[in-house]
Amino acid sequence: MASNQLDSIVTKIVERFTTRAQVGQNKYGTNLDRKDLSTTEWLTHLIKELHDAILYAEKARQESIKQHRLIELLRIEHFQMSHVEMQELDSLLSWYEESKKIS
Repeated sequence: MASNQLDSIVTKIVERFTTRAQVGQNKYGTNLDRKDLSTTEWLTHLIKELHDAILYAEKARQESIKQHRLIELLRIEHFQMSHVEMQELDSLLSWYEESKKIS
C-alpha cells in the first residue's frame, strides 16, 4: 500500500537540514540565498567541509576498529590469552572507559 507520508529516515533528515539552516542563519546572519560568494568561493567552502568530513569519518573508523577488537578480545577465555593480548585488552578497556566519560 503506497503512502504519501515520508518515511521516518527522510523525515529525520529534513528536520536536521531545517535545524542546521536555522543554526547557520543565527550564527552568520545569512542563508544560502546570499549573493556575495562566487562559485569558486562556494566550492572552497565545500572542499573545507569535505576535508572535515574525511577527518570525522576516519576518527569514527578508528573507533569502530577499537570497539570490534575489544569485543573480539573479550570473547577469548582469559587463560587462553597471550601476554600481549592481555596488555591490548587492558589498553582497550581503558580507552573504552575514557570514551564513556566523554559521551
